[in-house]
Amino acid sequence: MRVIILVILLLSAEASRLWAQESIIFVDSTKSSKLDFVHEDGAEDQGYLVSLMGSGLALFDYDHDGLIDAYFLNGRDLPPGASPSATRNGLFRNCGANSFVDASRGSRSDVSAYSLGAAVADFDNDGFKDIAISNLGSVTFLRNNGDGTFSDWTTQVGLGNAGVVFGAGVAFLDIENDGDLDLYVADYVEFSFERFAQLAPSSFPYPPGPDHFQHRSDHLWRNNGDGTFSEHSQIAGISEYKAPSMGVVCGDFDGDRDTDIFVCCDARPNLLFINDGKGVFSQDAELNGVAYSSHGIPVGSMGAEAGDIDNDGAEDLFITDYSAQMPILFRSLGRDGFEDISAISRAGRDVVPHANWGAGLVDFDNDGDRDLMIGNGHLLKWANDIEQLTEFKVRNCLLANNGAGIFRNVTDDAGSGMQIVESSRGLGFDDMDNDGDVDCLVLNSDARANYLENRSEPSNNWVQIRLSGTSFNRDGVGARVTVESGDLVQVAEMRSGRGYQSHYGSRLHFGLGRRAQVERVIVDWGGTKTEYFDVAINAVHLLQQENR
Repeated sequence: MRVIILVILLLSAEASRLWAQESIIFVDSTKSSKLDFVHEDGAEDQGYLVSLMGSGLALFDYDHDGLIDAYFLNGRDLPPGASPSATRNGLFRNCGANSFVDASRGSRSDVSAYSLGAAVADFDNDGFKDIAISNLGSVTFLRNNGDGTFSDWTTQVGLGNAGVVFGAGVAFLDIENDGDLDLYVADYVEFSFERFAQLAPSSFPYPPGPDHFQHRSDHLWRNNGDGTFSEHSQIAGISEYKAPSMGVVCGDFDGDRDTDIFVCCDARPNLLFINDGKGVFSQDAELNGVAYSSHGIPVGSMGAEAGDIDNDGAEDLFITDYSAQMPILFRSLGRDGFEDISAISRAGRDVVPHANWGAGLVDFDNDGDRDLMIGNGHLLKWANDIEQLTEFKVRNCLLANNGAGIFRNVTDDAGSGMQIVESSRGLGFDDMDNDGDVDCLVLNSDARANYLENRSEPSNNWVQIRLSGTSFNRDGVGARVTVESGDLVQVAEMRSGRGYQSHYGSRLHFGLGRRAQVERVIVDWGGTKTEYFDVAINAVHLLQQENR
């Protein structure tokens, strides 16, 4: 009996040690920051499929002033052409001191389309980040002019007739490591308002969903290196797979130092395109264990995030899902694929009643492990009439990591920012005020966006890494960064496009806990490694690829 009691006490002490972490606090600073973006779904009470999906956002420094700016995607009146639409996408310039100003019109980035997804990258390696946007029925490409303005280069880059019907997740990636970035755009379904009108009377209380429309194949365009793209979907092996695609995240998921593509699919098996290193892909989601949940069934996958939850050197996958389904945490097994650890990790079990969208695996308290924030909200404004355990508007959820990849719900104690009740879609995470912790911006469906300022106790150290490629692409997209600080070794990959049809994280953020120095940073530029020593803590570093 004494042995059993002793074991219990030791386990209890170990659990207490693991949970002994800084408090995570988010303050709702929307009003004081003058962030004044309102998303319009354009549907009124029609419940069009496109209006239910909502939009993403992109966080990036568009004017090179050292502050992360915010670009929000917007809807417009539906059906298109029924009446002139005043709604436009919104670019908000970060002025510092937690203050934003609307720069949409002056920057010429105020696109008027039904925009759904976006990713950001320097596609022409000129030093300024450009924006690719997926819309209902089109793609928009905004080239950064380097003077605080953008030009619509959709036609110039070869995307004027992109063939996208219902745009979703967007990602830039270098499919063959040739030094420039290619473009992937997910396509949901063959939606039409005519078919919607035919089906709507018989589909009550739910409006016509994705299975009422033909599924689409996604699109991959290869960067020609001369400021244009060429269709590459068929050559790459992408076009033969038709599915209701949503969120997209790219990375080296099989450890062979080229970039693969993971695609969330709505109530259909997810897709994992494995790169052969030459820009040709095989669809191996089933083989790698990420097509279905652990029960062997497809779920309503919405958004996808990648990050190493247990600091074992391999990035894991987190996927948000529809109401009454548990979000999935796939733990990486390296070259052996992934395993579903949703239940034992407790990641997302508290949001099962709700539909989930954006998500971020981010070290919010700088203690050296990645926490998890999940955006929630139902598709239907009348949700509670047909699903009593949820609402159209609910709180988002914050989960703290114990360092071993086990999560605990801390939403109730995480400040005013986590008490907001809306129907969230895209979430973006970056250090917006340059104070060394990661903040959050939220795009809410048919409502005002929110700025959640991280006010966690600043007692832990951190380091942030930016990359600049030379023979590699300028933004370092696809590069893998390892940070060594005493007993703590962390990895992260630079990516463009993630979460729910959003973009964020062009500065890689690493919490260090109480560790007082970083001994070494290793950057793997697609197989060529560079080491950096004695990197100062509590600072942002630009690491440039060495010329060879």
